[in-house]
Formats: sequence, C-alpha cells, structure tokens
Amino acid sequence: VFSNVNFQSGDRFTLGNTDNTIPLPIELLSFQAKAKDRAVQLNWSAASEHNNDYFSIEKSVDVEKWESVIKVKGAGTSTVRHDYDVVDEKPYGGVSYYRLRQVDFDKKESFSKVIRVELDKRHELFVYPNPSTGSFTITSGDEITSEQIKFIGALGNRLPIAMENKAGEITIDPGTIAPGIYFIQVLTSTGLRSVRVVRK
Repeated sequence: VFSNVNFQSGDRFTLGNTDNTIPLPIELLSFQAKAKDRAVQLNWSAASEHNNDYFSIEKSVDVEKWESVIKVKGAGTSTVRHDYDVVDEKPYGGVSYYRLRQVDFDKKESFSKVIRVELDKRHELFVYPNPSTGSFTITSGDEITSEQIKFIGALGNRLPIAMENKAGEITIDPGTIAPGIYFIQVLTSTGLRSVRVVRK
C-alpha cells in the first residue's frame, strides 16, 4: 500500500528492504523470455527464497489483462540458488508480454519486470472475415494445403466442410452450420495451430 506517492502510467519502480529480520520473498537474479520457433522459452534464477510457495508465468497482449500460463513450485525457504525454465507452447501471435508472479505461503505476492516477446510473423495464421455469416479464408506465411485443415465444433467434433485453394489462400465453406463458436485447426511444420472463429 502506497500513500502520498504520485505514480503515473508507465512509471517503473523497485521495492527494496534493508531490514534483515523481514527478508524479501525472493532474491531474483534474472528473468528472461525468448521466442523459439512457435514457442516461448522462459528462464529465471533466484539466489534465495523465503516462504516461497510457487511461481506463476503470466502473459498479456496489452499489459493490462494477464493470463496465467504455467505454475511452478517454489523452494520454500532456501539460501541456495535455484534455476527454473519452462516453455509456453501456445504463445499469442505477434507481440506478447510476460511477467513472473511469485506467491508466498501466506498468499502475499510480488512481480518481476515485464518482458516483450515477438514471434516470427512468417508463422502467423490469419482467418478472415471473423465473425462471418458465410465462408472463412485462411492465410499464412507457411505453405498449407487443404489436407492440413480441420473445422472443429465446440464439442471437439470434426465437421464436414468444402474448401477451395486459390493463390495461396484457402477458403472454407462450413455450409449451413448453426451460429456459434468453432475452431479451425491447421497442422503445419511448426506444430498444430488453432484459431477461434465465430459463425453469425
């Protein structure tokens, strides 16, 4: 809780503690996030931990709304360095932001700096129009064929569709399906990619 402190949007600040009887929850040495093919590799190191229950990797597209990605058990109380590494197998396309959230056994929490990660746009998958009242068109930096595409219902069932491949774009006609949420899955050389679509 802060009082009489004028923080402005975009300001950065650091918390420190000079009282050895009330140590900080972790002494974080580093936190890194790097794009690796269609995934994001995350690494961090803690020189010491105090009452540390767990870490949580969080990601965001706008640095306002955060989504928990991976939860990692902490070392409790330790004066020995611990290195951690995890992989986000389903990052957002384009630019995303990552931070490390640390939670004590008593539910107090602290956060690392925010790191910006940009994936190679050659591997992005685009579907338009979305929402659509009719067909959907798929474009990608990767070469894809109709055999690599599935149209999936909300219950996970594969639905029959008509497809047309023209000039590197594939148009999907799902026919007279009911309005609702569906998923287009594409199996590429970099893995299975899925796009949520809406039929109006």
